[in-house]
Amino acid sequence: MEIFIDEQLAGIKKIEFFLLTEVGNWPVLITDNNANQLVFSLSADTLAATVDEKTISDKTKRKQTNSGDLFEVNLEYNILTRSKDLEQMVEKYQNKRGVAIVSYYNGFKKIFGTNEEPIFLSYGETPGSTIDDKASVDVSISGVTRTRPAYYLP
Repeated sequence: MEIFIDEQLAGIKKIEFFLLTEVGNWPVLITDNNANQLVFSLSADTLAATVDEKTISDKTKRKQTNSGDLFEVNLEYNILTRSKDLEQMVEKYQNKRGVAIVSYYNGFKKIFGTNEEPIFLSYGETPGSTIDDKASVDVSISGVTRTRPAYYLP
């Protein structure tokens, strides 16, 4: 085996969350080779918001069990924009079955969760104590799957 290493940019560029009702054409088992067959129906909800780039993280961990590997998905980011519309939109997705597509600066994308093992979005608020504090809507996407996140190459 030969491995050639090219410099690649690190970090997450974007995290998108879709309800299972917004995703179709699921294969029996999602893999790197068939994830591109998924069809996404984009929601009409669009809102401009500022994400604190330093808070975007993927803390997904592989856990070995007697019945095989489990992947504990944990994606997080903070939205610096605070508004009634933003909180209403995020609330619409809270605790609903879904999947996330994570886009990386190196051009790759991965899909977290499946129709059989969905992940869930939750959020909280950081109001800030002083005018200099960063007030935010703090988003967490989590769940447990039996397969690693598949590469999604549409």
